[in-house]
Amino acid sequence: MMRIPAALAIAALLLAACGDETTPYEKMSKAERAEAVPFERREAKQTMAAFPDDDRDVVEQAERITLFTLNPARMTGGKLSPEEERFRGYGVLGKAPIEDAADHRRLVEAVYEGLAGEGAGPASCFLPRHGLRFELGSRQIDLLICFECTWVYIYRDDAEHERRMLFGAGVKPVFDSLIKRFGLKQDGA
Repeated sequence: MMRIPAALAIAALLLAACGDETTPYEKMSKAERAEAVPFERREAKQTMAAFPDDDRDVVEQAERITLFTLNPARMTGGKLSPEEERFRGYGVLGKAPIEDAADHRRLVEAVYEGLAGEGAGPASCFLPRHGLRFELGSRQIDLLICFECTWVYIYRDDAEHERRMLFGAGVKPVFDSLIKRFGLKQDGA
């Protein structure tokens, strides 16, 4: 006889009781969500290294999330790239606020999966075309992501570069689907 772990049995009962695919977190008001911890804590070594407890709170409970598409070339012909707005030194091609709870959850899960995923290995390039900003109160966590070389640079508040980690490219479709839905301009590569 096969035994079902208790957590799986409880999850199945909760799903059956809901009757739809909307999670309890998605059904909460914005005020209720601010009080709840919406995501399962990931105890993976990479996630804990990337986001100590207080940083994970900013990412998981963010009041505001912004998705950026970036010009990966900071300089062109010895001059700054032509974009007027900058995100961590890179020209902003497009940006969109992530206001839907399901999109918030998808992005956080993609970030955690990217951190746990296998990167291609250390590459000497860093050409970020994607950026994320998570804001909670006065706290801010920024990510610069290069799927080409599979690096992510993580910034905390207004600090300079804090951490660089490998980032699995398998989550790029999550970013691409949101970029397409919001109609954000992208770099050609």
